[in-house]
Amino acid sequence: MVRGMIKRLQDGFAFGVAVLLFVVALPLLLAAGTRTEVLTLDTADPLLFLTHRQVLYVFGGVQLALSAFLLLSGRRQIQLCLIAWLASNLFIYQAGCFWYGAGTLGGICHLTNRLPVSPWVFDWFTLAVFGAMVVGSSFILVFDWWVGRRPSTRSTAAGLGGRDVVTAT
Repeated sequence: MVRGMIKRLQDGFAFGVAVLLFVVALPLLLAAGTRTEVLTLDTADPLLFLTHRQVLYVFGGVQLALSAFLLLSGRRQIQLCLIAWLASNLFIYQAGCFWYGAGTLGGICHLTNRLPVSPWVFDWFTLAVFGAMVVGSSFILVFDWWVGRRPSTRSTAAGLGGRDVVTAT
């Protein structure tokens, strides 16, 4: 019963993250391919040794690839580990940009200008989303490990034809 609940939780979490990553990856890839005078995509990123355009391509490509993997793969532990890995990297990068005052994704995401919220609110929102992805995937992994370590309360009784019998503990 607990295993079934964990399986449904893992599947729902992985599906939700896959949809979120897909929705976020498309604007990043589109923004990387556009030419604009407002935004200088060919300048250096404040934290990485890449241009802003290359950072957008890398972030969008990795998010799109992970989204496809999450939708097509049935290996739950690997899915959750990859979610935790990507989200922790994005969280650290976003926190570093926020710390240096560079803003969302190093100040290259002009999507905040089109949103009805301030860039400051959007920066904190992205930090919260990445943090929730790390905490959620880590919690599910730890909970699954903890349930797997607990001894089973069922034993097979030889005198009952091999049927499972619940024993009192």
